Amino acid sequence: MKKRDFMRTEFIGLDVQVDPIGVAGRVVNETKNTITVESHGQERVAPKQGNEFRFTYEGNVYTVNGSDIRFRPEDRIKRIR
Repeated sequence: MKKRDFMRTEFIGLDVQVDPIGVAGRVVNETKNTITVESHGQERVAPKQGNEFRFTYEGNVYTVNGSDIRFRPEDRIKRIR
């Protein structure tokens, strides 16, 4: 799968590592400006702006700059081409 195609998928439920803040876990929510990650039983909110996200999807790892996905989840599917 190409990176652009991946950026149009649903992120909730995927494993993610957030750099540079070092949070790793499962995505439980996404808004226009944030991604909420459940890590060790706690939910941590990471801003999209200024962070890099490494998602694991179907055995592949995709690195995404947060500013490239700063849309509401339902709009991200339409805007990224």
